[in-house]
Amino acid sequence: MTIKEQTITCTVCPKGCRVTVTYDDNGEVKKITGNSCSRGEKYARNELVDPKRVLTSTVRVVGGVKPVVSVKTDAPVSLKKMMECMTAINTLRPNAPVKMGEVLMQNIAGTSANVVATSETETA
Repeated sequence: MTIKEQTITCTVCPKGCRVTVTYDDNGEVKKITGNSCSRGEKYARNELVDPKRVLTSTVRVVGGVKPVVSVKTDAPVSLKKMMECMTAINTLRPNAPVKMGEVLMQNIAGTSANVVATSETETA
């Protein structure tokens, strides 16, 4: 069995710890070093097994003063689901007005994350 190492920069807090994860061929974590707190250990473990990110994008608005509003997911989404989420986001066409914080899509691609407006537009 081969033992591998991967160094990850933790993004949980501003420290940006360089965390080294030692794991085997099966992806089983053997050791985690370099983190200054337990959150860094959890982040590194998740990053190795199933990396997730908050997805940000824009959505076209029908009848708005602005043609688009910015959106994001309210929870991190697995990178494995990212393209499926973007396909779903690209189908959204909310009618103006759109308010900041408004949920435009629930449970995107079965991820439990919602798509929320992060800007707004009034009716044209």
